[in-house]
Amino acid sequence: MRWVYLGMAGVVLLIGVAGILNVGLATVGERIEEFALRRAVGTPRALLAGIVLAETLLTGLLTAGAAIGVGALALRLIGRLVSGGEPVPQDLDFPWQAGMAGVVAGLIAGLLGGLIPAIRAARIPIATVMRA
Repeated sequence: MRWVYLGMAGVVLLIGVAGILNVGLATVGERIEEFALRRAVGTPRALLAGIVLAETLLTGLLTAGAAIGVGALALRLIGRLVSGGEPVPQDLDFPWQAGMAGVVAGLIAGLLGGLIPAIRAARIPIATVMRA
């Protein structure tokens, strides 16, 4: 049963990576002129890549934090609703170790989903500013 859960977690992580990748590529596509202008005034390629990567890491971290918060609240609400007549374990607490694993998974999704947009942003030619 553990392998089934790990497999499902892997699929969800891949979906998260694909979503962050999609948003990252769209963002870089919309900000081509900005990145080219930054390159024209002397911003190193590595710094541009770092900016985009930091944005995607922040997206992954905030998404994981929001999911953990919603999960903890839902567990409390469900525990209160069900405890009215059904026998419920008294120590029904949120699994904070799983929450920390979710934060790590969010950071991994942000890193993996942000690599390609970061590389694309770093490779934008300075001449793009001249065309705009």
